[in-house]
Amino acid sequence: MWKIKKEHPETEIVGLDNENGTDKFVKKFSLNFELNYKEFIPYYKHWNSYCAEERYKFGKKFSKKHIFATYNNYIKYCEKIVFFIENNEDKKHILIEMANKLNKEIIIC
Repeated sequence: MWKIKKEHPETEIVGLDNENGTDKFVKKFSLNFELNYKEFIPYYKHWNSYCAEERYKFGKKFSKKHIFATYNNYIKYCEKIVFFIENNEDKKHILIEMANKLNKEIIIC
C-alpha cells in the first residue's frame, strides 16, 4: 500500500462490502494509508460515504439480483482487479468470470 501511495498517488482502491476476509483489510489499510477508497455494496444495504454509487439506489428490499448488479457494476468500474482467494470462495469465481468477459486485467493472489 505504501508503494502504491508513493508511486501512484492517484490510484483509487475499490472494494466490495464484505466485513469478513480480505475485503475488510483492504478497506482498513487503504484508509490508514490515506489512499482514495470506494466500495460497492448491494442495494438492499444502507448507503455510506465510501459508496461508489449514488445514495438513492440503496435501502431496497433484499433481492439476489442486487448482489449480481453490485458485482457487475464493480467489475465495470475497475480498470484492474486484484483477487485474494480464500477457501475456494464462490463469489470470487463469479467475479473472475465477469471480469474475463469484459477483458479486465486481473491478478489472482
